Amino acid sequence: MSVRPPVLGFAFFLRAVGEGGGAIFGGERRTGGRKMAGRTRAWILGLCGAACLVPVAGCRDGTGADTTRPPTRVSDVRRVTAGGSWQAPRFSPDGSRLLVSGARFRGLYTVELGGSGIPKVLAEDDGLGFAAEWTAEGVAARSRDEREVLFRDPAGSAERSETGRAIDTPRPGARVHAYSRDDAIHLVADGRDRVIASGDDKFYRVTVSPDGSALAIEGLATGIRIHDVATGRSTPVGRGNHPAWLPGSTGIVYDMTEDDGAEVTAGDLWVFDRTSGRATRLTATPDLVETWPAVSADGARIGFEAGGAVYVGTLL
Repeated sequence: MSVRPPVLGFAFFLRAVGEGGGAIFGGERRTGGRKMAGRTRAWILGLCGAACLVPVAGCRDGTGADTTRPPTRVSDVRRVTAGGSWQAPRFSPDGSRLLVSGARFRGLYTVELGGSGIPKVLAEDDGLGFAAEWTAEGVAARSRDEREVLFRDPAGSAERSETGRAIDTPRPGARVHAYSRDDAIHLVADGRDRVIASGDDKFYRVTVSPDGSALAIEGLATGIRIHDVATGRSTPVGRGNHPAWLPGSTGIVYDMTEDDGAEVTAGDLWVFDRTSGRATRLTATPDLVETWPAVSADGARIGFEAGGAVYVGTLL
């Protein structure tokens, strides 16, 4: 479902005011037998235009994509990095750049979308890129001793500070926090730290949904599962890696790969919808091995790594 873009809708609204002689605001411009016709037309045009300014269920801001259903495919894919070997892209909150890591998660870099594609160095520490993420304070990562490293103003001075915040300590204002330790997943909520996944697998990564209602958990043997924070129930997604949440916490995008025992030979992106409980393939590209998906905050774009390069496409 789509609606007229907001800018065009506002143009119709202004046109209605002009043509209707101020009818919407109680004034009169036309006289005689055409006064009511002008007023009626103004109301119709004005309401049509105003409708385009109001968020409509099933529409994404200005993109034409539906936010009430999971995406079904990826289009308009383009490479956004130059040279080197890059992985694990993550969109900045405003969608203007990507955070990426070097091979084997060495270092942290930012790539300005629409720029030269040459990543800007934040740091070159080994392993720093594995659990890095954008936060309200900048870019946060974990050192090898599991302490937080924070880069404020990553687009500018990229000031580095060792906050010393432990992995089990929530950030200020966080309602839900989760972390992995000793092959188990811990949930910190309501002042309590409890284990929610352990024993049946080696669990090594967890991602909190944007609204804090759920966790995407990765296990070495069982793959991905979605844990509902309120009910405590877990829904198995199955084989796959590197889940990235969709806006609204409605589901995840992840990769599913094939290997020959030595290296990855094939890979595509999939989407899991929490409402229906169904997984759907997003890509089927024999020439690209897509891994490490990331979704922009508006849900309109997807980033991923393939063959050491980072790509960005449109979600439809």
